[in-house]
Amino acid sequence: MSSDPESTAENERSRSDSSRSPRERRRPGVPPPDSIPEDVEWDGHGPSPAEGSAMGQFKHQKAFLEQVMKLQTEAPPQKTSIAEAAAGLPLEAAQALILLGPETEGLVKVPWQGLPYDLSCLAAASRMFSRLVPSLGEAKCSSLCSALRGSDVPPAIAEVLAAGQSPSSPSGSPLPVDLRHAALETAAVSSGFELQQVSSPIESLKAMLKGKPTACCVLLENYIAVVEDPMTGMEDEKEVGASCILIVGGDLLGPSFVAFDPFGESGGEVNYWSMPDLENSKPAAYLQLSPILP
Repeated sequence: MSSDPESTAENERSRSDSSRSPRERRRPGVPPPDSIPEDVEWDGHGPSPAEGSAMGQFKHQKAFLEQVMKLQTEAPPQKTSIAEAAAGLPLEAAQALILLGPETEGLVKVPWQGLPYDLSCLAAASRMFSRLVPSLGEAKCSSLCSALRGSDVPPAIAEVLAAGQSPSSPSGSPLPVDLRHAALETAAVSSGFELQQVSSPIESLKAMLKGKPTACCVLLENYIAVVEDPMTGMEDEKEVGASCILIVGGDLLGPSFVAFDPFGESGGEVNYWSMPDLENSKPAAYLQLSPILP
């Protein structure tokens, strides 16, 4: 009996793709590591091809971090040419700055684990900025998460907290976007951030190109996650609905984005998002975040 071609293709994808997210873990247009020929010649002098590639990535990350650290002493850079359209953090740097931390107790991997997705993005931004600008203080993220879990929170935030991770009302319908916006703005301002609504994440990428510490919270209305069964490796779609991502970098030429996605039991992950990925999740608002520097 012949097999269904679509089922066969789906089974092959499930076996070969270990990523939980439908988004990409590598830069768009860059071939995956296993597509690089293994018979590349190397004469034994200098770094190997693999080491050279890694060194190139580290140099790029180092250049961006040095630029951010000198924001308060250097003049604004000159206009960026079209060849220099990469903005903000590269994928690997964003993963390290946002996801690596001292949390080791039980199943808690990050301070924002269990908080609504909108507020999780704010907490992730707090950790990222505190590491890029040490004068903000490393404890800023943990303090914010503790305050959000406290009993004395403003009504707008309390309503979002009561709705759970994916903010919806007790009837199951999504919370109004303006209420989610108000809660995020209240929490951001009280935590030392400037928040303004922009028309597109492209505006935030352009701010990053000018050397301004910037991130963009995107409120989503129709997020669909891909959940992987840890026992079988099989993947299945899950309709999450209301969610949020935090754009921390990207490329103006795509455009494509480096974004933190708080969905998942481990507190989230950082992946590449394309513009179609974003549009398919029905973005309802783009909220640009910047820390108020001391």
